[in-house]
Amino acid sequence: MDLLLTLTLALGIALTLGAVCQRLRVSPIVGYLVTGVVVGPFSPGITANIEIANQLAEVGVILLMFTVGIQFRIQDLWAARRVALPGAVLQAAGSILLGGLIGWLFWDSVLSGLVLGVAISVSSTVVMARVLLETHQLDSRPGRIALGWTVVEDWITVMALVLLPSIAAIAAGTGGVTSSIATVSLAIGRVILLFAIVLLGGGYLVPRIMGVIAKLRSRELFTLATLVVALGVAALANRVFGVSNALGAFLAGIVVGRSRMNLQAASDALPFRDAFAALFFVAMGMLFNPATLLDNLGLTLAVLAIVLIGKPLMGFVLVQLLGSPTGIACTVALCLAQIGEFSFILANFAQAIQLVPGDPSSSLIPAQAYSVLISVSVLVIPLNPVLVRLAPRLEAWFKARPHIWRQINRFAEHRPAHIDNIPEEGRIQAIVVGYGPVGRTVTRILRDFDIQPMIIELNLKTVEKLSNAGEHVIFGDASRQDILVAAGVKDAEYLVVTLPELLTRAPIVATARLLNPDICILSRARYLQERLLLEELGATTLCFEEGEVAAALGKELLECLDALPDAIDEELRRIRSEMAAPPREASGG
Repeated sequence: MDLLLTLTLALGIALTLGAVCQRLRVSPIVGYLVTGVVVGPFSPGITANIEIANQLAEVGVILLMFTVGIQFRIQDLWAARRVALPGAVLQAAGSILLGGLIGWLFWDSVLSGLVLGVAISVSSTVVMARVLLETHQLDSRPGRIALGWTVVEDWITVMALVLLPSIAAIAAGTGGVTSSIATVSLAIGRVILLFAIVLLGGGYLVPRIMGVIAKLRSRELFTLATLVVALGVAALANRVFGVSNALGAFLAGIVVGRSRMNLQAASDALPFRDAFAALFFVAMGMLFNPATLLDNLGLTLAVLAIVLIGKPLMGFVLVQLLGSPTGIACTVALCLAQIGEFSFILANFAQAIQLVPGDPSSSLIPAQAYSVLISVSVLVIPLNPVLVRLAPRLEAWFKARPHIWRQINRFAEHRPAHIDNIPEEGRIQAIVVGYGPVGRTVTRILRDFDIQPMIIELNLKTVEKLSNAGEHVIFGDASRQDILVAAGVKDAEYLVVTLPELLTRAPIVATARLLNPDICILSRARYLQERLLLEELGATTLCFEEGEVAAALGKELLECLDALPDAIDEELRRIRSEMAAPPREASGG
């Protein structure tokens, strides 16, 4: 099957099953994995080209890691460092050791089991954030600990991606301790050099190059520049430094994330990331052989036990030992009862590493591990939200047993945990889109009423000037959901759209109304005929350029006719009233 048919078939079925999962309040990832099973070589019917799917999936991995790098905030990790940092490291170590035990029991290979343990240890940040958002705990203490925990797990995964080739070389070689240390040291040295070049050199060049593109005011060129940076740094990291494409893309994201254009870059990459990431899960699903499920039932149950029992139990004990109360420990522990995209990325990377070149059976992790990971993910991803919602009941169960409650809380009672709060600015009350003459006037009026608005602007020079002046400003396209969310639209009271073109105003109004049904949207409009469309999209109040021109011309005409000031004011009120009225009322007057 050629590229077009493979792409159409995979995306079409993924769309259908993803939509079904969404309606069932299950992660669409489950639908994508099932799509891979349906179009894979181990199921009857049409079979997609797995080689093409894997190549497209690699692009999805690069864009996924790129956006993770853009959104990575060291503050999130620092805020929960006392619990998340040691807890995640120790929990990952426990999972890796349990994986080693599985490898020894099922494959007679501790090394393969340790690699599987790393894949099992990492939880999906995407799944966790969605669950916390649905349970209104994203900004809570347990929510911050859980998200900080996954950030540490992501870093552990990144280090595993770096060290796996060296570890495989050591396992396959006959060198002594000295050569082994040299191999690992060389791998770490290459990564340090890559970090230095990308973060220091790239941190200087990339924002300036993208700034030059942004000043051209072409959205297409800026999107293209974003993709070139993500793919280019990934290719450079792989070809020159011998590390994974995923790590290179992650570093590229960190570089772009430090610039003023980070939100727009992330927004531009997001549609491509989502589409290709779906193909990544489809490609993983294509590797699942349902016929082997019974053959690997014991292995699947063992991995499932680690994910649903081992990881949560370790998380619960560690959060308690690190000083947090039982309620927080319950929530964090149950959030960890899942695996996600990085588990597949790591397993995919390890599968490509062969201890004996040219011998697929000598892969660092057995091929059946794919089927096991996919089987487990299909079970735990939809189950995770249900488990997290049980956290209050689990806490109540402990409270109903005073002896157990005192025992498990003794560390929290003597050494209460705390999380450093990330300093947050005051809630944004108003958002102004566009900082032309109209936007400047609106912003001045808001400041006169002690309201500091958030400004969204696509002119990079204006953004830099406002930012240097201490204003709240974001570079980005306000029609993109991510940009509006970053500006604070979900909690804002007012949105003022000052852009002159209808094609740019309409999607902003529609997106803002979707994100915040209660926000007051004041929009500029050029012609009266735009009224119906903008009001249907959710605009609260419209100000028409035609109306103001009619009022200005009417005022000039009445002054030429020597009309009295009161008569002029009355006529201006009548003109504006007619312009503001719905079309049928205006035509009937």
